[in-house]
Amino acid sequence: KNYQHLFENSSQPMVLFSVKGDYREFNTAAGALLGKPIEELKVNNVTDVVVPHERIKALRFLNEVLRKRKYSGIFSITGKNKTATPVEIRCSDVGNDFVLAILQDVSEHINKEATFAQGQKIYQSLLDGTPVGILVLDRNRPLYSNERFLALSGRSSFEELRSITASELFTPSSYKTFQAAVR
Repeated sequence: KNYQHLFENSSQPMVLFSVKGDYREFNTAAGALLGKPIEELKVNNVTDVVVPHERIKALRFLNEVLRKRKYSGIFSITGKNKTATPVEIRCSDVGNDFVLAILQDVSEHINKEATFAQGQKIYQSLLDGTPVGILVLDRNRPLYSNERFLALSGRSSFEELRSITASELFTPSSYKTFQAAVR
């Protein structure tokens, strides 16, 4: 009874189902995430909520759950308004051929990752295209240089620059000034 109350009233979307396919229970939060009435979800196969082109992947996933007893993955599910929503599904074999699946909408996380990657590309293009020569060192070895620095140093590629130390890039007096500046 306590577990049933926890399952039904959890704010986390959950699905309890039999691997034999004869039992499936969705809590209210799962119904809200999937945008369908719970009674309608109970009639469908568990993999029916996964977008059609990922259903074979979902079947393999279920096989891994049975083999490893715990498993997680990200799938696109058919959610509200028939839109595909990326969801992380964490499954555990709870015994007697039953599996508990906990679902989490990860669309916001995926959108943030895409925004971050786009920002990195913009930043990289700004570094590469600036008219100022930029050299990044780690323990006196080049990690990064832009095209302008390569041109100023007389090198044709970063690989060529990577093979030398910072002391080889400067005159002896300017290297002493450089060392004093970075201390």
